[in-house]
Order: sequence, then C-alpha cells, then structure tokens
Amino acid sequence: SPDGSLWRTARGKINEYDPDTGMPIRSFQMKKFRSTYGNFISWDGNYFGGGVGGAAPSEEDGIVWMDIRTGEVREIDTTNGPQDLSRGTFDPSGNIWVGGKHGVLAKYDPKANIYSEYTSPTPYGTFYNAEADKNGEIWAGINRAGKMGRFNPKTEQWIEYWLAEPYSYNWNTYVDNTTTPVTVWYGDQYGYIVRVQPLE
Repeated sequence: SPDGSLWRTARGKINEYDPDTGMPIRSFQMKKFRSTYGNFISWDGNYFGGGVGGAAPSEEDGIVWMDIRTGEVREIDTTNGPQDLSRGTFDPSGNIWVGGKHGVLAKYDPKANIYSEYTSPTPYGTFYNAEADKNGEIWAGINRAGKMGRFNPKTEQWIEYWLAEPYSYNWNTYVDNTTTPVTVWYGDQYGYIVRVQPLE
C-alpha cells in the first residue's frame, strides 16, 4: 500500500503486515471466501481488493472489497458462473478490475455496488491479470490469443495489439503512468520482456 504496509488474505481473513518485521498488525474477517488469488490496494490507500479463484476452493469465485478505514468487507459472487478470477487493480475512480481465466474482465463498482463482466472481441482468449492506467483504461494480456488488450470502460471499446509471437502468457502487467501516452510492460512466460507503446 502507499504507506508501505503489506496485505494478503489467508484462512478467511484479510491481514495487514508490518513490512519490517513481517508480523501481522490487523486482521479482518471474511464470511464467505477463504482467500483471494490476487491482493491489491487502491491508489489512495483506503481500500483493499482481491480476486477469488484459482488457488481458492472451486466453489469460491468472486471479488473481495474492503474499506481499510472502517473495516467494512464485501464479498461479491460472479454472476455468470465460475470465472476463476485472479489478479487485478483499482482504477483511479476506485473500481476494481480483475482478470478471469475463463475469459472475462470483471469489474466491481463499490459506489453503486454493481458487479459487471466484459469479454474480448477475440474468441477463447483468457485473462490472468488486469491493470488500470491513469486515464482509467484497463490493460490485460489476452492469453492464448497472442494479443495485449486495452479496454476503455467509458466507451466499452477494445483496442487489441498483436504481439511479436503467436502466444502471450502474460502473468503480470505493469503500466508506466509517467509517460504520455502510458507505456505498458510485461515479462512473458517464455523468457522475453514486452513493451507496448500506444500511439494515442
């Protein structure tokens, strides 16, 4: 988080850890889920988020959101069956975005308390991670499709970038917001680093 604390879930709790000692500072109980696959903090440091799927038991699938200031925890189920949600991010507006290994980008809007799912125009592509840039657009490797996806939530339009090789195993995307336009990086499973420099 921005203050340097570390967060992760385990055994039905969201835990905050001291980065110097590795010891837990606070714990917050979840009622439905046992753990999250990914753990991330909002840009302002006030909220915790996580995707539920993969390592969690198969009957668990959804998103966890927590207000760090009040301790309020929400556990949101997927709406169209299991999506195996994994890693994600908060966007600048405070919405959660998570990549789903069954082919969706999942969004949770905590202000409206609405969960939504979006699919790529490329059939059979899957997502493992989702990262928001400073403009609120969402970047995610479209695994098994050889592409990087860029989704604009305001227009619900996709831009897809063909990669140099006919595969894309992007487990974790990094967005460099210091450039204009933003620059997107990821390390591919097959041993090379990819940089995407959009023209706009």
